[in-house]
Amino acid sequence: MRELAGVTHVDPDGLERIVSRTTLDRWIRAYRARGLEGLMPTPRSDTGALRRHPELFEEAAAMRRELPSRSAELIAEVLSSRHGIAVSARTIRAQLASRGLTRRP
Repeated sequence: MRELAGVTHVDPDGLERIVSRTTLDRWIRAYRARGLEGLMPTPRSDTGALRRHPELFEEAAAMRRELPSRSAELIAEVLSSRHGIAVSARTIRAQLASRGLTRRP
């Protein structure tokens, strides 16, 4: 196992990867427990919250327009407390930036 972990492998996309011993052990445990299904990535529970609720972005954009110095962290906290939907500050920041609503001049 240590020999496998120390070697560079080429993945199906042609990229070279080094896989750690810990990762190999985790993959083996997952395969033994659930077969190939155990090796499939598990979907994130928070994926697409902003896509499912476009009104959140509109509210975030309005908050930024109202007070351009308002941080994405604060906007995310306000949206979470108002609607009970957790959206990361990074997502808010990226969405606002894509619409030109950054805090930088």
